[in-house]
Amino acid sequence: MFQGLQGSLKPGTCPACAGDNQTIQFDWRVLLQGQPKLVLAQKFQFGSLLQCALCRQFWYLDAGEEKITFVPKDRVPLLKTWGTTSLSLSVELFQKAKTIGATPVHSLARKTEYAEVPCRVKTRDGRWTDKCLLIFTDAPPLEPDFGDARLLEEVVDIEPSAYALPAKVRLATCHSKTDEKGNARTWVRTDKDKLLSLNWTVNFVDYKKTKGSELILVSEKDPAFKKKMGKMALLQEPSLTLFMGHWSKEISKLGIS
Repeated sequence: MFQGLQGSLKPGTCPACAGDNQTIQFDWRVLLQGQPKLVLAQKFQFGSLLQCALCRQFWYLDAGEEKITFVPKDRVPLLKTWGTTSLSLSVELFQKAKTIGATPVHSLARKTEYAEVPCRVKTRDGRWTDKCLLIFTDAPPLEPDFGDARLLEEVVDIEPSAYALPAKVRLATCHSKTDEKGNARTWVRTDKDKLLSLNWTVNFVDYKKTKGSELILVSEKDPAFKKKMGKMALLQEPSLTLFMGHWSKEISKLGIS
């Protein structure tokens, strides 16, 4: 975090002025001690866009004014649209998303205002994409995991995806427990009793000829599979297309339980 740079920063400068464009996030209160010349560029529904008056680097300040995040130049237009556009579901799409059910944040995560809806998506250009996540959060699409994220405003229709896991399995992955290696496994099987191991929160499976919707939850105590569990490699989730939406209290009504 910023403490490691504190001695090298000149008063009034930001970390980018000092040549640091690798560390993407800093403690806002610590940074303020150096009185950086950061001016408000745009106020958002969630947080603010700031710009350094010296080096012109953009920064995102979260709504709680706790963390400040480096904004790459190529992400500024997307961030501005995210911050000034209402990214919510229409009444029709809300009902469709509710039928599918939103995957909650993992039980071990600190953040609670977050949900994911796995689905098949039709965008404004008329194209359907099979493996998509509608992500609802008050955080902007700046984290590495959101590198190629698009915005919810592009979505015109959704439907269940054959590659999405059943709601019961998705919920189980959200309550998986960590082992000594830092993995949090959930066990599932195919209709032919092929055992698969999922890690942490998982929404989709596309493994050989197996689709997520076909998988069945397996108990760790199941004697038919217990001997095989220690030998199973973790299954990687397939590449997904992400669409970012804004969190609201209504989104909590989409959750599976």
